[in-house]
Amino acid sequence: MCLVTAMSTDTEPAGVVEDESFFRTLVEKLLGLSSFGDQSRQFFAISRKIATLESEKRASELEDNDTYRQLVARREELDTDLDDAVGGMDDDDLEAAFRDL
Repeated sequence: MCLVTAMSTDTEPAGVVEDESFFRTLVEKLLGLSSFGDQSRQFFAISRKIATLESEKRASELEDNDTYRQLVARREELDTDLDDAVGGMDDDDLEAAFRDL
C-alpha cells in the first residue's frame, strides 16, 4: 500500500520526499507488483482447470478440445510473463509479491 498526500507547510515533517522520480519509480513498482499478483492468480486458476480436465478426460479427448488447448497456451504465456517479472525483481520485491499470494 502506498499513501501520497499533498501538503503545504512551513516545516518539513520527517520522511517527506519531494523527488518526482522517486514517486514515479514507486508507482511503477507498485503497478508491477499488482500485475504480478493478478497474473499469478490467473496462472494458478488456469492450472487448476487444466488439472481438472486432465483428470476427467483421456489424452486423446484433450487433443481435440479447443478450450483445453487455449488454456494450455494461456498458461504458457503467463508462465513466460511471470518468469520475466521475477527476473526483474530484487529480494524486497519478491518478498512483497509472494506475501500477497
